[in-house]
Amino acid sequence: MALPSCGERGAGSTVFQNFFVLRLRIDSHRYYEEKFDRVPYVAENEVYIFAGEAFGINATITKNEISRITYQRDTRKANVEFKFTQESSPNGPMMLLTTRNKLKQKLFFEALMTVPEKKEIYETTVLPVKPSLSTVESWPHPIVQLVLRNFRFSGKPKEQTEISNRSPKRSCW
Repeated sequence: MALPSCGERGAGSTVFQNFFVLRLRIDSHRYYEEKFDRVPYVAENEVYIFAGEAFGINATITKNEISRITYQRDTRKANVEFKFTQESSPNGPMMLLTTRNKLKQKLFFEALMTVPEKKEIYETTVLPVKPSLSTVESWPHPIVQLVLRNFRFSGKPKEQTEISNRSPKRSCW
């Protein structure tokens, strides 16, 4: 069975990002570039986001828990909006993740990141987002990709999959 081309819907309505070259400023003189062939926006209830992207997710809620999340291109129709950018600051480039929660409950989730020129996957903290509000998270260094996962309404995490089993970079499945 052939996989859909990037940017098309696949099995289970997975939407893949088109081929792109990510370019991040490292400092005032250097840049980091990496090519990505095919990465889903959302897969297996995890969100894959790169600098320069803005999109949303819709949550399926079963018995007062988030049982499934799906990609929503139109942020006006999304339950949760994400915007991930690289900005300039007096101390050099920084990354910003803006999350807007349109759900009726406080939203908790976790984040993993990859950084330029490193193979490791790093856990990072993100604050919960109250209903009808937004948060802005910042990091004082470039981030290649964030993977947002374990979306829930309680501060206590559900059982997590092993980090070693899940690589944030999913280039064309």
